[in-house]
Amino acid sequence: MLVSTNRIIAFYYAIFLSDYIGLNRIVCGLNNKKMPYLHLIDEAIGLLNIEIRIVKWRIKYPEQFQQHANKLFLSPLHLDDKTSLVNIMEIVSGLFLSKRIVYQNGKPVHLTDLGKAFEWLFI
Repeated sequence: MLVSTNRIIAFYYAIFLSDYIGLNRIVCGLNNKKMPYLHLIDEAIGLLNIEIRIVKWRIKYPEQFQQHANKLFLSPLHLDDKTSLVNIMEIVSGLFLSKRIVYQNGKPVHLTDLGKAFEWLFI
């Protein structure tokens, strides 16, 4: 099962609490004007309801959620344990300063994007 049992129990507990809060509001006559923080509680309950819906979809359609995880392409290259990250950064800096690495539109690449590309390449 993709979703852990503890997470499902937590979501059902959240459903119970949201129902309990709703019933208390009806019985006690509470509204957002009397207690302004109830709006924040309503927003939190809304987020929990969306999370619960996602969990139910993951249980009902596991293949749809699994496809996105399998699309990640892992690089066949890995750094040796003896490799210093400073040496890799020197290579990245040299390529960046050469201005020979560009985006598809011809603009020079940013150092952070070049660093992320090397990070993907060797991890």
